[in-house]
Amino acid sequence: MAKNYAAELKDLIETAEANGWKYIGNNTVRRMVEHQTPGFVQQNGWWAGSTYASLEFMSFVFPLITGRAPKVVHGTSNVPWTTRRDDRISYRRAVELLAQPVHLSEIHDH
Repeated sequence: MAKNYAAELKDLIETAEANGWKYIGNNTVRRMVEHQTPGFVQQNGWWAGSTYASLEFMSFVFPLITGRAPKVVHGTSNVPWTTRRDDRISYRRAVELLAQPVHLSEIHDH
């Protein structure tokens, strides 16, 4: 019997809410953490707000063939004054990130 990745992912996402992940639709989850904007950033005009959010998302693209793992795009933006980065990661890595507490994330720990 083929593995049901969609059902597994639904369960993983529900559990991952404790780690800051939120389902936003279209097989995509994200987590954001608010930070205080450093003074030098405001002084240089890179970001005017007193706070900013680091952002991380994962989009899951399911293949037409049942039983195959979805492709995963992992997007990150540590700070809004730099470019967002998108990478393709394995489903296994996505599962690890869903289980990772937000305070252990390199994306949000700054």
